[in-house]
Amino acid sequence: LSIVSMQCSLRRVLPKNYTAVNSVASRYFSSSSQSNGAEVRRAVLENGVTIIAGPKSNDTLASAGVFVKAGSAYENHSTHGCAHYLRRFLYKSTNRVSGLRITRSIETVTASFAAENTPESLMYRALFQHEHLGTALALMGDVLRPRLAEWEFRDVRNLVKYDVNERKSNKEDRVLDAVRHTAFGGVGLGRSPLCPEHNINEIYPEHVAEYTLGRVVGSNITVVGNVRDHEKFQEAVANAFGALPKDPEVSIDAPETSPYVGGTTLVCDGPGSAYVEAYSTGSSNPKAAFAQQILAEILGFYTPHNVSPSDRVSSRLGKSLVGSNVSQARTFLMNDSQQLFGIQAFGNTPCRDLAESVHKQLTSLADNISEEEFNTAMNIVSVRNRLRNDRREVLLGTVARVDENTAKEFGGEVTASDVRDVAKKLLESKPTIYASGDLAQLPKFAF
Repeated sequence: LSIVSMQCSLRRVLPKNYTAVNSVASRYFSSSSQSNGAEVRRAVLENGVTIIAGPKSNDTLASAGVFVKAGSAYENHSTHGCAHYLRRFLYKSTNRVSGLRITRSIETVTASFAAENTPESLMYRALFQHEHLGTALALMGDVLRPRLAEWEFRDVRNLVKYDVNERKSNKEDRVLDAVRHTAFGGVGLGRSPLCPEHNINEIYPEHVAEYTLGRVVGSNITVVGNVRDHEKFQEAVANAFGALPKDPEVSIDAPETSPYVGGTTLVCDGPGSAYVEAYSTGSSNPKAAFAQQILAEILGFYTPHNVSPSDRVSSRLGKSLVGSNVSQARTFLMNDSQQLFGIQAFGNTPCRDLAESVHKQLTSLADNISEEEFNTAMNIVSVRNRLRNDRREVLLGTVARVDENTAKEFGGEVTASDVRDVAKKLLESKPTIYASGDLAQLPKFAF
């Protein structure tokens, strides 16, 4: 087939209702509320787009984030990877403008513009001068409807391949993907946020178009901004996103449930060994989530390389693994709607040694937390959270993630007893275990 005939056939398979979204904008708000005094304001467009303005309204730079409920957790075996493809269409042609024009506009108007996809969210974040508010939001609305031109799709496919190969070459990410798959049985949250290798060449423009029409709709979108003028922000969001449909324009399958199942995955490979032991924290409330951060800080991390005084050399992992053959050990939290808490360890040692060290540290959390450990960890976590939320991009995600009625993170009291209770509760769940390398004589708790 010639290029022209290929393009014509491509256009025939795209849904007829896959059109531009910025033609008409609704300026009417179906509801509006205000939380935390004058810091955070909420509004909802008639088409379901949620708007949250604040709290850094006096910042020298404006910032905005678009958060779409689209990701691998909402995909199935055949569509797994569509959100990854959609994210990679940033800087490509949209249904209104060419790829060159949108690229030059982003470079001219914004200080930074980034896209990211997780299992449950597709996110776009931008920093820009306050006077460019309307243009920046228009760009963010545009990228939600890429043109999906055949020649650009080939470029995007190569970018997707690159992402997959990069993640595959990173042992930590590869192991955590296996842990996620084991914990949730390979469905829903059990899928990697990136396109799987078997689907890279099986996803075509019509699949991405249908996925976009089904998931990138008003009721699935939250726009967060730290701007000086809240009214202008609402107006700019209405102009950029008001024409999006509220509900899916195509029939879509209901998202697969993600029950936590746990279990063990054993891989006989090398060189070196890897061991991960994780537990389900369920759907954590803000207090429990804060307690889990304290637990993670108490455990800390370990590396045999030279460390600075600011590194947590006095953490449990830092102290217990000194002089061992462990090359790295760290605590991790997977912050999805269902969270996983655990320790990941690597070393040039039989896997049983890693397993015994990791398991001992996790099980000791339920009873053995001193007040000194607790106070030190809580102070570090509190300061770190404040520092993180001083970063514009992080604050956008924090505001979007917290409860929409309060738009506030947990700030109450947590005691050492609360932290121990949270540890006991998570250790009651069935463990998820990944072990690779020399698997001889693995302890019984690993099965």
